Amino acid sequence: MGRPTEKPLENLDEVLKRLYLTTNTNNPRQFAKAIGKDPSAINKALKVRRIPQNWFDIVCEEFNSTESYLRFGEQKTKIESNPEVAKRVTQNNDEHRQAGNELKARIQRLHDNLDLIIDEGDAETQDRVLEDVKKSGDKIRNKKLSMKEKLLKRIIGE
Repeated sequence: MGRPTEKPLENLDEVLKRLYLTTNTNNPRQFAKAIGKDPSAINKALKVRRIPQNWFDIVCEEFNSTESYLRFGEQKTKIESNPEVAKRVTQNNDEHRQAGNELKARIQRLHDNLDLIIDEGDAETQDRVLEDVKKSGDKIRNKKLSMKEKLLKRIIGE
């Protein structure tokens, strides 16, 4: 079963909630599968209210968490504990948000222009605008894909 904690966990229910949340599981059987353990080992550990250290190690490594979060609810992920990574993630989020706002503004302008042309424009103008809308939609999709690729490359350090 691995090396258990020194004494039974008084806050086992809270620790389990964080373990389940971090591993995206809801019960001992799902948790066992997520960390590659036999469900009977999980049930035995819960019965004695002790969680082996290597289970914390597995969850921290595989699910980008910290032991202080799992045990005590402090500092949820490794990203939060690494200032350089946190800075990169924040910068990427800011860039993503700015690009998203620019796209929303562009879509709103297209929408407003389309309403105006539908109400007042001739057939030729309406056809031209509809073609422009289609091209803009393609550009927006390509921009989103490009942003996702850049974000992934930054995160993995390429």
